[in-house]
Amino acid sequence: MQNPIDIGTNRQLFLDDFISDSMSGAKRVMHSPTRRETVLAGDKPWDEASVAYMSIIRDGDLYRGYYRCDHEGSDVRGTSPRHTAYAESTDGIHWEKPILRLFEFNGSKDNNLIWMKPGANLCVFKDDNPAEPPERRYKGVVRTGRVEGEQLGVPGPCVLALSSPDGINWGLMQDAPILTDAPFDSFNIAFWDEWANQYVIYTRGVGGSDGPFKGGVRWIRRATSDDFLNWSSLELIDTGEAPDEHLYTNACVPYERAPGTYLMFPSRLVLEHTPEPDWVGGP
Repeated sequence: MQNPIDIGTNRQLFLDDFISDSMSGAKRVMHSPTRRETVLAGDKPWDEASVAYMSIIRDGDLYRGYYRCDHEGSDVRGTSPRHTAYAESTDGIHWEKPILRLFEFNGSKDNNLIWMKPGANLCVFKDDNPAEPPERRYKGVVRTGRVEGEQLGVPGPCVLALSSPDGINWGLMQDAPILTDAPFDSFNIAFWDEWANQYVIYTRGVGGSDGPFKGGVRWIRRATSDDFLNWSSLELIDTGEAPDEHLYTNACVPYERAPGTYLMFPSRLVLEHTPEPDWVGGP
């Protein structure tokens, strides 16, 4: 029998056996995802090639969505523009792309673009830190490619910090990167942890050994900060005795009804697989 854990008056989420010694008359069941219709498509000249890495926050009665958009001719190595666009919804199903007129694309500002270079793959959160001023109420992180990183004076890809007063108009919090220990490809997740009174970020990393990705496997790292600009050293997450396998994105979120509890939905990368013509995105 394990030693009792003092949970105080905090709600608990029974996802595993961490706070329970035994269970009878019940069992955990993992449900499978169900395919649904497409709710946001790349139907504009600036997002016709892809709608990727969407960051969604609930802000009052509105859902705000931030997504990376690529257009025909974009360089997959990240040396030509990958922009960030904005969409909003009242139900999470029906989305609109408002004309914001912030950035020019092909000679026109009639678009929903909210961020161009430097950086892409914007992750956004509404900052509930009471010490932060209103002009920094929304925060986000973007990752650069190798070329952009070198232009910023670092030897490779890096992470930049952004802030906004309204979730629409964004600017760099500082010119210098906040993280430089690459790799940072895919989607880096940051948020304010009210329970721990600190900022948290989860990024790409390299785990395991003797693997095909930089000598190991794609893995997940974590760091913390008091001010969103100065961060602790990145540390690999620990999954116990689980086998080494590629974890591509992390999709980590704090669970607001149980203080100190995070939920993570990492995507697995299978390097060798049989193509599936009926995948969720279509043929």
